[in-house]
Amino acid sequence: MDEVKEYFIYLLSCFLNGEAPKGRETDFKELYRLSDIHDVSAIIAQQLKSIDIYKPEGKYKSVFTQRLGYAVREYELKTKAKNAINSFLNDNCFKHIFVKGIIIRDLYPVKELRSSGDIDVIVDENEFEKIYETLKSNSYKIVSYVSETVIIKLFDTEIEIHKLADVNNSYFDNVFSLNLISKGKYEYAFTEYDHLLYVICHLAKHLSYRGAGIRMLMDIDVLIRGIEAFDEDKFVDLCVKSHIEKTAKALLSLSKFYFNTPVNSYIDYNIETELLELFERVLLDGGSFGYETSSIPAKYYDESGSKFKVFLKLAFPNREYLKKAYPYYENNSLLLPVARINRLTDGLFAKRKTAKSALDELSGDNRINYQHELLKELGDEIRGK
Repeated sequence: MDEVKEYFIYLLSCFLNGEAPKGRETDFKELYRLSDIHDVSAIIAQQLKSIDIYKPEGKYKSVFTQRLGYAVREYELKTKAKNAINSFLNDNCFKHIFVKGIIIRDLYPVKELRSSGDIDVIVDENEFEKIYETLKSNSYKIVSYVSETVIIKLFDTEIEIHKLADVNNSYFDNVFSLNLISKGKYEYAFTEYDHLLYVICHLAKHLSYRGAGIRMLMDIDVLIRGIEAFDEDKFVDLCVKSHIEKTAKALLSLSKFYFNTPVNSYIDYNIETELLELFERVLLDGGSFGYETSSIPAKYYDESGSKFKVFLKLAFPNREYLKKAYPYYENNSLLLPVARINRLTDGLFAKRKTAKSALDELSGDNRINYQHELLKELGDEIRGK
């Protein structure tokens, strides 16, 4: 890990631990780039404001300061959006659970600084279609609709309404059968341990796709610190029950290594340096969701074994994928040819930039797919098998 990355992790660790950071000479251009691709620039800006020496000057002093103001504005907009969709779901008697960032942000040392791109809410899968129709009939701005998720926009904020849990783990196959906390009317919440498990499973899903960033690891840290008298043995037992023990222990140990999270170290990363490098390549180099380094899901490499097979899988995905992407095909199996054409058209036009990045990635001869290597290290459980 280079010195800028080390300083980046150090500043985040100080924030999470409530410690005053010490200034260092650094490349503020690179520090800003890292904080920007991980969507934690407001946190880094707050930390840099508190140091006495080696502060950013000129352009980078300005951009860091701007991120602080932007974070407060975003926090207010997301609060309005969350309250609005909560009222809509309650008023129409739809059961729902808010998950991840919109809940976790309140556990951060400065909650306004925990930025996020959208709001995630899970609804009863039996009510999903009715919710979609009710949104349409009430003229909500619908950004996209696939068989398992509808995305709407409120107060300049995207809200993802999920029919199913956004994880590859059977523990969450029916979230409303779990031991939930009633929040009044039709709103529910996960227990603290289930929410921590959900975040780990969600991070694992992203690792099997295009990647996950450091903010997801920070979420694990603040969730653990937010549980009074955290019972680590109880949580590990839950991870064993849900078949994600190895991945959970690797992530808990990494959080301990980076942020001094109050948990045990199941893996000594001072010794397991190869695994540490894989995590660094994926969690730090790839940005929030791996977009900086990957255009192709790592599992495609894992399942296909050759670049040509990866290309075929991208151009002609299986029917289950098409059903998720194009709901009309899920409702009518005769529309398979239309879905195939729709997929190719999206690649050529609507998603041309992503498609080009994927082709560029496949044409490279020397690229090491670090996610693929990480998946091999963590085993089948990260794939949801």
